[in-house]
Amino acid sequence: MTDPSPWSSTTLYGVSHSPWVEGVRLAMVCHGRLPRLTSHPLGFGWMWRRGLIFPALRLDDGSTLFDSFRIYGALEAAGHPLGVASMSSAERQEAQASLERLFLTYAPGRCVRGRRWRFIVGWSRMPELPFSVRGALSRAFVSLYFFVLIRIGIRLSERQGRRVYDLVRIERQIESWEARLVERPWLSGEALGFLDFAFLGHVQCMASGLTDELLPILRRQEHLMAWLERMVGVLPHAAPLYARRVLDPAASVPSAGTGERILFWAAWLGCLCVWPLTGTVLLLLLARRQKNPGHSGAVVARSRGRGAADG
Repeated sequence: MTDPSPWSSTTLYGVSHSPWVEGVRLAMVCHGRLPRLTSHPLGFGWMWRRGLIFPALRLDDGSTLFDSFRIYGALEAAGHPLGVASMSSAERQEAQASLERLFLTYAPGRCVRGRRWRFIVGWSRMPELPFSVRGALSRAFVSLYFFVLIRIGIRLSERQGRRVYDLVRIERQIESWEARLVERPWLSGEALGFLDFAFLGHVQCMASGLTDELLPILRRQEHLMAWLERMVGVLPHAAPLYARRVLDPAASVPSAGTGERILFWAAWLGCLCVWPLTGTVLLLLLARRQKNPGHSGAVVARSRGRGAADG
């Protein structure tokens, strides 16, 4: 077994509304690893090379891991079984592409017309774990980055005549994951594994308060609901666990405290006050995003490329 000591005190860069970040965070929590979750990028040089893309995990030894599925593999190599080795590389890539397609289908719903302001408010309520002044301040800028990114995606879809937010299509994709649970208790197979945490991350995102119309779709999936009860059962003390809202509409989920929200809004207004500078930096980082092979859409693009090559 590999020495797990580099995992004793880790920093996970990302936010609690990110499905990729939440999958990794909850897998680590389940295995007794409690990462520090922060919105603060891992340094300016790193941000310039990698862009504002989640997740990134900084270990005790100074090394940094990227891409949620690679982090699952590293966590398993550190002695925490997640069923990664039981699947072929091609199977893992296809599962990751399927999750990415699901995300690209429901994510625009977080920022469609009528929800733009709610999107920013939602970011103000994301907690740093533990509280961090730098994290709260950084999250204001990061919220603008993802607001612009999603709005660009929405505009491109509209220009291409595509339906931006299709609940029927989303339900079909969720049903494909429901089908995996008809004859087995876990999405990863007979034992709890990385695919369960990866999909739970998406449930976390859907249930975080910006796309509540997706919750009835999840509740219609009999096997998925039974699976979700099991997942919540193995994470009794994990917080925030937005997925509880799927099982219990009255469930309360902790959010950022008052002081943290004040810091966020002060930084957010500051970014607007110097918008020419803020906008320039945002555009530069959006351009750098394409250099990162882990950006949303990259796995789907690679999957399409393989399909074309095979054809």
